[in-house]
Amino acid sequence: MTSLRRTVTGALRKVPGLGTAAVALKRRRESARFPGSAQYWESHYRQGGDSGPGSRGELAEYKAQFVNQFVVEHSVSTVVELGCGDGSQLALSNYPSDVGLDVAPTAIAACRMRFSEDNSKKFLVHGGEVRQDLLTLQAELALSMDVLIHLVEDQVFESYMNDLFQLATRFVIIYANVGPRDSTIASVTDRPFTGWVAEHCPRWNLQEHVRNEYPWNGDVKSSTLSEFYVYQFDPASQAP
Repeated sequence: MTSLRRTVTGALRKVPGLGTAAVALKRRRESARFPGSAQYWESHYRQGGDSGPGSRGELAEYKAQFVNQFVVEHSVSTVVELGCGDGSQLALSNYPSDVGLDVAPTAIAACRMRFSEDNSKKFLVHGGEVRQDLLTLQAELALSMDVLIHLVEDQVFESYMNDLFQLATRFVIIYANVGPRDSTIASVTDRPFTGWVAEHCPRWNLQEHVRNEYPWNGDVKSSTLSEFYVYQFDPASQAP
């Protein structure tokens, strides 16, 4: 039955108009069962899930190399990552001081155990333990790595972006995709964030957009739609 559904869905995708409608219908059905971003990821990690293929292998090495080099070249001493997951990507990092935040308590518990002997790292539940003390965690560089597509609810996206830029004093690096994707997965959505930043964070300038070295080929283990966007704070900019 499952294979039949896939065959029918694949056939419908090839029919002009019907393909798009079929994808939209399936997404609506999936969304009706979606419990919300925070609940979804806590359940995901509690059931033994991980941070995904992008946090392992070549893709993870590529991301780590870029950020590690950026930290050295710009003499960054403090980093905060909003959406650190289970710490797989962070295991490849080389930051003088790092705070990892995530909405899933199970992921944070895993990170605390994994890096228990590393005094340069600290982990807190975003939206829980840090809600009242966010500004005390400010760092020179704030990171968002493959997170934005998972912020399904608009209010969650807004809150996350506000927190991300409030956490940074010098730089914000976002690794994400701004273009549309054909997906029926309820935990994934398009987030063309560059316009949001331009409108809501006028003192932050896009300094660099780096196209990734693993362009999308349909394989999540060896390719990605995400690219690096580096923002720098400009205190001289006139905020409205």
